[in-house]
Amino acid sequence: MKIIGITGGTGAGKTSALHVLAEMNVEILDCDVIYHQLIQTSQALRTALTERFGDVFCADGLDRQKLGNLVFQNPDALAQLNAITMGFVEAEVHARMKRAEAAHRVGVAIDAIGLFESGLAALCDETIQLFVPGRSGRIADVWLDTAGYFNGALLTLLIFSLCRKRPKQRKTP
Repeated sequence: MKIIGITGGTGAGKTSALHVLAEMNVEILDCDVIYHQLIQTSQALRTALTERFGDVFCADGLDRQKLGNLVFQNPDALAQLNAITMGFVEAEVHARMKRAEAAHRVGVAIDAIGLFESGLAALCDETIQLFVPGRSGRIADVWLDTAGYFNGALLTLLIFSLCRKRPKQRKTP
């Protein structure tokens, strides 16, 4: 199973590339979505955050403002927050990759802004970083983004067509 890491800033075209991959039977693992799901469902993550940062949860879930006040002015605290959360996110990524393989998905695409910083890039066979300097909402930029989308889609199709041409390994009973 092919594992592709995709990263890039807001508006770089990640979502468009991921839609193309999803249409090709690739499992999309959005690390931001996984993080938010874990904040709601993982008691172990909530406990780890509470043990390190105190009572940062309220009736509605994580008190982002309270946690932000604790970590954004303290680089060590921010590093600890990232280490705690990425440990849980990475474990969930591994679990979902196993489920995708069991479901005979063609591949997995890991969408993570901090793909390289988190170490998740090490899981990937290929990484794609989308970067659009000086991007804005001007019509010329929209046309350039559209052209970039089609080039990305063609590149993705090429990668997966090459992967499909590999001979399949037979499983022994």
